[in-house]
Amino acid sequence: MTTATCSEQSSAVAEPLAGTAPTQSRLLIVEQPGPWGAKALQDSRLLPRVREALLSYDAQSKQKVLLARRDTRPTLADGRNVWSMERVGTRVLSRHAVLPVTADPSLIANAHATAQEQPQSATAFICTNSARDKCCALLGRRTVAALPDAWQISHVGGHRFAPTGLLFPSGVFAGRMSDPDAWSRADGPPLPHMRGRMGRAPWQQAAEIAVAELTGTNLSAFDSAGPATGVEVSGPGGMRWTVSVQETTLPPRSPSCSKSAEAATVWLAGQVHSAS
Repeated sequence: MTTATCSEQSSAVAEPLAGTAPTQSRLLIVEQPGPWGAKALQDSRLLPRVREALLSYDAQSKQKVLLARRDTRPTLADGRNVWSMERVGTRVLSRHAVLPVTADPSLIANAHATAQEQPQSATAFICTNSARDKCCALLGRRTVAALPDAWQISHVGGHRFAPTGLLFPSGVFAGRMSDPDAWSRADGPPLPHMRGRMGRAPWQQAAEIAVAELTGTNLSAFDSAGPATGVEVSGPGGMRWTVSVQETTLPPRSPSCSKSAEAATVWLAGQVHSAS
């Protein structure tokens, strides 16, 4: 599949990005060089005991495990990088540690509990999981090649939005963002490219993005709760809004480059009402 075909695939149906980020409240990213396979944790060259620990962690509710690599780091001779993000209200508690390759698997799987929280400049993790989707390989790798500080990451969902990925430490997921400069912006990706911030239901993500668009405020400043019929969004200075979000079915579209078309459910934000 050519790059042009992948671009056409991404824009064939005007599927909104808002509300498509992972809903797990905790995310673990583990460095693992080499090939990953379609199912990264199962198919990569992780040591068996490490693989089992991460699979057990991934199976827990509200948690997600991804693998990361850089072509400039073909081995783990300098230790294994581990990143952890946990959403607590408006904050995403982000931690980074470099662990010995021989570290106990439980230490790797529970890095969020042992690593110290550190202020970090934004780091882009872009999906290049070619065994899972060719568009992520073609568009993702091209984007990573233009960003020397970016990391390749395994399947984050939303292949059809390639290039897609996330930003550390904010926990914001983005898609259809082929401009390398957009991945390195200090204030995060442009709102039209935001899929949402980890740790909330799809309708809550859509409501947060709607308020961010209305106020021109960084998405990281907001938190949300409540059902789609009346999502309550809180922001800086005690400001509050209520947003109604409607579930809508789009015409069939392919969820990835290699799959047949299927119906898509999206969440569309309605009117935003100030509740302050």
